[in-house]
Amino acid sequence: MRFSILNGFLVTVLCSMPLVAAMAPRFLALAPGLAALVGLILFRLSLRKWPVFSHSAALWLLGIIGLCLLSGFWAVGGFLSTLERSAGIALVLFSGFGLWSLVRDMPPQSEFRALFLKFFPLAYLLGLSICLVDLYFNGLVYFQFRAPETGDFNLSRLNRSVVALGFMSFIALWTLWKGAYTPAVKFSLGALIILALGAIFLKTDSQSSQMALAVGVVFFVFFPYGLKYAWPVLTGILALMMAITPWLAQLMFTFLASSSRSIEWLSYGYPAHRMEIWDFIARKALENPLYGFGLEATRDIPHFDTALLYTDLDHVLHPHNFSLQIWIEFGIIGVALAVGFLHFLLKGLQARPPIFQRLGLGLFMAVLSASAISYGLWQGWWLGLFCILAALYAALEKPTVVSNPRAAGR
Repeated sequence: MRFSILNGFLVTVLCSMPLVAAMAPRFLALAPGLAALVGLILFRLSLRKWPVFSHSAALWLLGIIGLCLLSGFWAVGGFLSTLERSAGIALVLFSGFGLWSLVRDMPPQSEFRALFLKFFPLAYLLGLSICLVDLYFNGLVYFQFRAPETGDFNLSRLNRSVVALGFMSFIALWTLWKGAYTPAVKFSLGALIILALGAIFLKTDSQSSQMALAVGVVFFVFFPYGLKYAWPVLTGILALMMAITPWLAQLMFTFLASSSRSIEWLSYGYPAHRMEIWDFIARKALENPLYGFGLEATRDIPHFDTALLYTDLDHVLHPHNFSLQIWIEFGIIGVALAVGFLHFLLKGLQARPPIFQRLGLGLFMAVLSASAISYGLWQGWWLGLFCILAALYAALEKPTVVSNPRAAGR
């Protein structure tokens, strides 16, 4: 009885995320904070204790926020602007940390996991259906909550929804597989989910979501999880790619930008336009490679050195690449911190049971791939989506009882 309200709240929150992603993805910036605030209070009232908070994860988040704040001393936008932006980032990240912690620490006897496994596939299918209707019927649901517009519906308005639902497909298919459904129901729901997802990805304007899902599936299926050195090799490759990003971006612009426009699928994503942005940001980043130009520097730099070959703007809000964004904001110091954080995350995934390694790495690489070609690293809804995905992943694995809670928090 004491778990019923807490279970109901958490299951409702997590199962509502596909609907939020489909109808109002920007609300994902606020969702972790609201969910954590209420959920932690209910957790305390129900269990007479707080969740076990991971000390190491908290320290990494503090390090990220600390570097954001420290960059205010050299930021192009000034200290006060950096302080305000850092506060917003901290609010999303630490509220997400709270939500992840309470989901991860839900006791086995609460039946929370069983309820989540049962209802999430249904909620996900509903979210897919809403997105599908909007894509094929000119924003029919979309304009129920927004002022109508004249002219053709711009499919790119749904890109955030598509990319978020694409990530959540890993969670949805897992919960369907593990949920308490008959084989016939599992097959039927699975077929509907795959058909709806396929129809969405066939229609969408979001090439980044298509590529990200493909990368995630490839890693889920083909990564050599059983090899001892596979994980450190992957970490090393990612570290190397981040270290050489500014030079790699310039080479891509020089040798690939022009020819990329002749590839039909790539052309829809404006690859030459994006490579030109990467080029002028990379060259700017290398003007101060040690510590960069401060948090969200690209917002405050009015003009970049560019010939405007493929884009008609010499400024940009964000680099459309997480590694270049770290380079121009924090230089090699930020890259070193980011590589350490990636190692921490991958090491945590490696410690999971084998099937959770597959699920976690597939989802992680999908998110990383999308982050490498679109969206600003510090956009509120993007950070909120990361937090929601972490909480959804934590809800999948049945918690184990440990004799030393302090050790579990490290």
